[in-house]
Amino acid sequence: MCWTKHKKTKNAIGLHISFELNQMIPTEFITTAANHSERSFLGSIVQKGITYIADRGYFSFDLGAKIIDAKAFLIFRIKANLIFTVSESLSITSRTGLLPACFSQVKDQLIRFENDSHLKVYRLISFVVLESKFIICTHRLKLTTLEIIMLYAYRWQVELLFKFIKRILNGIHLFNLSQNGVSIHFYALMITALLQLRLRQTCLELAQLIHTTKCMDQKEGLNLNEMELFSSYKGYEPATWIKNITDKFYTYWRIGLHWLIKLKNLLAQPFDIKAIRSLGVP
Repeated sequence: MCWTKHKKTKNAIGLHISFELNQMIPTEFITTAANHSERSFLGSIVQKGITYIADRGYFSFDLGAKIIDAKAFLIFRIKANLIFTVSESLSITSRTGLLPACFSQVKDQLIRFENDSHLKVYRLISFVVLESKFIICTHRLKLTTLEIIMLYAYRWQVELLFKFIKRILNGIHLFNLSQNGVSIHFYALMITALLQLRLRQTCLELAQLIHTTKCMDQKEGLNLNEMELFSSYKGYEPATWIKNITDKFYTYWRIGLHWLIKLKNLLAQPFDIKAIRSLGVP
């Protein structure tokens, strides 16, 4: 795999994933050598109207200006050593009127970075969680403070996807070592995972329909578009708050190893009510 040369004695692949937060699914895989610049890569795929969410290693003044000039959006966590001037302090806002109590020292400000030659105006949201400080840079002004924080938090779904690919789908064992072959390999994994995900969601809906029909109760429709993304939970433990807002994601978007084993065992059997009930367990 000469195209993945990383060090003198070691090769490595850089796997870039475009992850659609509105649908909570991956939409594109791009493979590069591991020493490829992540900032340059992101700058090369910027599209109008897209909001890009990334961690601290991605932010630069040049990349921020390129995203803004392309009429796209960014929500990046940045390092604490950047120097800036505050031009306006904004109100702390959320849809419920209150922020969860696990957040402290929350600030929402319009700023300019002193070393930014592009002179762009950014919105800076800072807060502390369990003594860890987070500083999020964006230029989306119509979203509430909590919505910006939540969008950054959901960025970690990408890390869960990487874990799913490596451990559940066993994706690190490649069938082909060429760059094109590796790309096809990960696209095949993505297509398989999405088909499995759709099957699981369908079985959940059918199992619920069978159960409510049998009980002669009024059917409770499962509308995935009406999930509550923002919770009014005001506890002090971030883990409890995160669990509270992701319960429905675990139900409808999570594919576990035990479910895949169950599906494997049912492949040679008829797809009947028994199979639907078995695959439709939350």
